[in-house]
Amino acid sequence: MTAWWRITIAAEIVGNATACLEVLLAHIKERNQFGRSLATLQALQHRLALLDVLIEGSRWLTYRAAWSGASSEEAAVAVAHSVAAGRRTVRECHQICGALGLTTEFDLHMWTMRIRALCGEAGGLFTTQVDAGRFRWRPSSAVVAP
Repeated sequence: MTAWWRITIAAEIVGNATACLEVLLAHIKERNQFGRSLATLQALQHRLALLDVLIEGSRWLTYRAAWSGASSEEAAVAVAHSVAAGRRTVRECHQICGALGLTTEFDLHMWTMRIRALCGEAGGLFTTQVDAGRFRWRPSSAVVAP
């Protein structure tokens, strides 16, 4: 039962992180700085590409965990990766948008607050990573000492 809960948390983080990235992309495409669109700045493109890779990795780990029938190990890995990706997405989006990301006129605040709540509900980054490690490297019961 805990594995399915972890998968749903991971899936919701992925959805909210995707929405954050879409809002940010729309913003930087229309905002001009230094006489050109922010979307044309290579440094921002690299940061956004990294976010996209992290979010897609979380999406596929979540799909795999659900497809496998919610094995404890795969669910723990999916939620750990999703929490890390969600936290990174929130940090990068707010750093790129600045104070605009916290205003109620800009939709970014809705997704970031939800991601923060979901990360807390999952137990935080450290706890989810420790759980993933415990499931991954637990001692095998099949090995018996002579």
